[in-house]
Amino acid sequence: MAWTAGHRLPIHYGDITKQSFYKPFMGLLNGSKAYYAYNSKGRLVPVREVGWDPADATPTHVLLMASTSCGEPFVITEGITLDIDNISFVY
Repeated sequence: MAWTAGHRLPIHYGDITKQSFYKPFMGLLNGSKAYYAYNSKGRLVPVREVGWDPADATPTHVLLMASTSCGEPFVITEGITLDIDNISFVY
């Protein structure tokens, strides 16, 4: 899928599970669906998503991840390219 210049995706904050736009893939990822990151000791550990912050809280961090899959195992195929260019946050 190719997006065109100026494509925007909204960022929703707080517990969105009761919103009409909510889809299961928008939920917290834990267990077998967890993403992994290196911790301060250099160990690859699961990122534990433990809950939703209140909708009126002031965010201090945003994690942006681009992936060729969505929580499913991905077997690389020769010749596939994932290009990411000119990402920005508008707030």
